[in-house]
Amino acid sequence: PLSASHNGSSSNSLHIGSTRLDCGNMQRLIISGAKHKYSIPHTASAPVKLAKVQKSLATLFEWQDAFEREAQRLLDTPLTLGQFEKVVTRVFDDPALPSKTQHKNITVRNNVLRSLFEDAATQEAIRGTAWAGWNAIGEYLDHVAPAKSNSSRAARSLADSGAVTERKTEAYKLLALAA
Repeated sequence: PLSASHNGSSSNSLHIGSTRLDCGNMQRLIISGAKHKYSIPHTASAPVKLAKVQKSLATLFEWQDAFEREAQRLLDTPLTLGQFEKVVTRVFDDPALPSKTQHKNITVRNNVLRSLFEDAATQEAIRGTAWAGWNAIGEYLDHVAPAKSNSSRAARSLADSGAVTERKTEAYKLLALAA
């Protein structure tokens, strides 16, 4: 997406990324060495810099090629429910001695994640793969995990940083190690 503020408080930014067609999950993944973002500050020279963006687009689209390679690696990697649950445990880093409320919330979350991985229609074509594991975690974080409001849910899913992006990145790293 292309983003900008209307008051000059932030740069014009172009982000290259994938959106999962089944459900619209934003698949934020920073791939080492692949440029995924280009920003131009609101200054008098912005029109000149925008002209340079045309030349930079080829570099940005290298990200898409890198993403496709990583996706294929994860698609080619089988993932059992037990392996998926180990990834979930590492990604969510639950307390060793949770309170009763925490234990209940962890159990509910893990049941939802298990269902997304094993049963969700959105995983039908990729079920049993590391790619399905990563998408199940992304689907949970983007659409199910508690949020203050729908707009805060959307903002955290689209952000380049923050807890949701960090968890998706951690899940990817753990699953990529197995690939």
